[in-house]
Amino acid sequence: MEPWKKTLYITWIAETIAMLGFSFVFPFLPFYIQELGIKDMGQVAIWAGLLTTAPALGLIVSAPIWGILADRFGRKIMVERAMLAGGILVILMGLAKNVQQLLWLRLIQGLFTGTITAAIALVASAIPRERSGFGLGLMQTSVFTGASIGPWIGGLAADFWGYKTSFFVAGAIIFTAGIMVLFGVKEKFISSEIPQKKEKRPRRKFSLQNNFLSILAILFLIQLAGTIVVPIFPLFVQKLSSLSAHLASTTGFILAVSGIVSAFAAVTIGKFSDKLDYKKILIFSVIFAGIFCIFQSFARNIGQLLWYRVAFGLAIGGVIPTVNAMINLNTPRKDVGKTFGISASISAAGAALGPIIGGVLASLFTIQVPFIFSGVLLLIVGMSAAFLTKFSRANTS
Repeated sequence: MEPWKKTLYITWIAETIAMLGFSFVFPFLPFYIQELGIKDMGQVAIWAGLLTTAPALGLIVSAPIWGILADRFGRKIMVERAMLAGGILVILMGLAKNVQQLLWLRLIQGLFTGTITAAIALVASAIPRERSGFGLGLMQTSVFTGASIGPWIGGLAADFWGYKTSFFVAGAIIFTAGIMVLFGVKEKFISSEIPQKKEKRPRRKFSLQNNFLSILAILFLIQLAGTIVVPIFPLFVQKLSSLSAHLASTTGFILAVSGIVSAFAAVTIGKFSDKLDYKKILIFSVIFAGIFCIFQSFARNIGQLLWYRVAFGLAIGGVIPTVNAMINLNTPRKDVGKTFGISASISAAGAALGPIIGGVLASLFTIQVPFIFSGVLLLIVGMSAAFLTKFSRANTS
């Protein structure tokens, strides 16, 4: 097997496992808040928003720093740092005595983890440029696959073993992923401080200088819109469900099915995006995601919510791989870590603001309003992408 393929596949497996661990606790986070002493549902929604936001706040600060260090000392060690630290911190969350301690641990998690960005930078520096769509699309499936299987298994674990024990299991899973990268991945690293030969540009490209800020703006708004419903989604399931004894596993199952669909969309679109127009893929994916996000607010039972969530997952699956491929095509190898560190920081800013908005909207209005707000924002972003980005298949180096 070619070295870049080995790096891609091992990193993909490890990141899938890590995302499974990180998302293990998502279905029962609002219920864990209630176990820690917060009983008012309005306060639960706000705390859920804060706890979901906290890691992203830490990542805003740390992502560019870790990206610069990755270009200087290596990308593999950054993946190891993120996964091993993440495993330890998630275990500590199971020992939290109150919601304030949990909030601090979530913030520290953001400062020291960021496995997605680290893994993407490692893979982007190893794969051939002409396989960017395939490689980064496959990496995005690790996010969707892990984030879909994790909540389902985590929900079942929480229903049978309790919330605290589930944190311990999740931490062990994440730590295992770090060990896999430590012993399985070999990196041929060249420091950004060492002069390198000028790289041969791919035939198709876009002007990173002219478009990078536009891409970052789109990325920020997509992440903001996509995370608005995150803290209140389990509460919405709670409202629609008649099975109060299995809320965590029900939430996990819905997220699992929609996540698997997103993973399929990511790898399929990623594979064909190397031959198609990135801009059109981005526009249509975001617009359809917005439509089905709004539809979720009209769900009257769990079955309807599941179908709308699956359609949403199918649409949103190709968005991030497309954006990452567009960035990677014109980023010099020596600056991959720094570039994806900046994009991760901007993405984290959107992911930090979204849950707060969602929690506040649910607290002030109804639990359906965050879905509508998120969907409308995605529609605006999708239509705006036609003017913000300029990417032509005719462009050549």
